[in-house]
Amino acid sequence: MHFHIVPRAGDLPSEYRGPGVFGLLRPPEGRRVTAGQADGIALALRARLGGAQGRSRCGPGPGGG
Repeated sequence: MHFHIVPRAGDLPSEYRGPGVFGLLRPPEGRRVTAGQADGIALALRARLGGAQGRSRCGPGPGGG
């Protein structure tokens, strides 16, 4: 199961309530991070974290289960 708990301001327009809240994650085209920028950020994070290869989000958790 997967769900989100999203706090919101009382004056949030109705189009951004419920599933519409994800519309706030889509900034105008000129303000979006490009795929190349996202790759650069990910590589910088990997380097900063010591190059650690993280466990798959879908893989088993600690203890193998």
